[in-house]
Amino acid sequence: MIISHRAFCGPLKPITLGDKILNVVSEARCLGVIIDSQLSWNSHSEHLCKSFGKKVGQLKRFKYLPISTLETIYFSSIVPTITYCSLVWGTSTPSLMYELEHIHARAAKTIHRLPRDISDQDALETTGWEPLSNQYKKKLLTLMYKVNSNITPDKITNLFSLANPYYNLRNSNHFVLPRFNLAIGRNSLTYRGRGSSFSIGSVITLPWGEGRGTCKGKISASI
Repeated sequence: MIISHRAFCGPLKPITLGDKILNVVSEARCLGVIIDSQLSWNSHSEHLCKSFGKKVGQLKRFKYLPISTLETIYFSSIVPTITYCSLVWGTSTPSLMYELEHIHARAAKTIHRLPRDISDQDALETTGWEPLSNQYKKKLLTLMYKVNSNITPDKITNLFSLANPYYNLRNSNHFVLPRFNLAIGRNSLTYRGRGSSFSIGSVITLPWGEGRGTCKGKISASI
């Protein structure tokens, strides 16, 4: 697979390894994540939404179980498979997260026997469930906290850089926000992770609803 943000034109010379010719593919699965040649995550998004929808649909077969049991099954067996590696593909287009949120709300309606015509937001508020996007933001902030505390592997830590404390003492613990001309750069973990660190107290307000200091404490306690 040749990774590039531009569409490839023209014939491709055979790629060989020893005496074998390697087949060039447009996408491949690596550790459960589908990677395409343009890093758009479109194939992974499509697969993820279909898988999520099927799993939520199967919950209808177990309506005879108590709501608490269904919630345990959903949050322990289904949600982890959907949010797996979300720090990688969660930087894709907002339409993916919107579709996942819709299926997430449908699961809330199914488990709690809510009317179908109720809005997704009302369903989550009624059940007390937080949006899946909040889980992604929590993971992102937790990662940045670990990077700032220098407790992540060097390969991850080296993706980010702190502001020079000699020139800006007030923001000495802030990350330098890089500039990208392409959308693929602005959607990268390096860019979004640094951007989230500037507003660590305001990125997540729905589930905690508390101040900046408490937000840091929550992140610290979750590590």
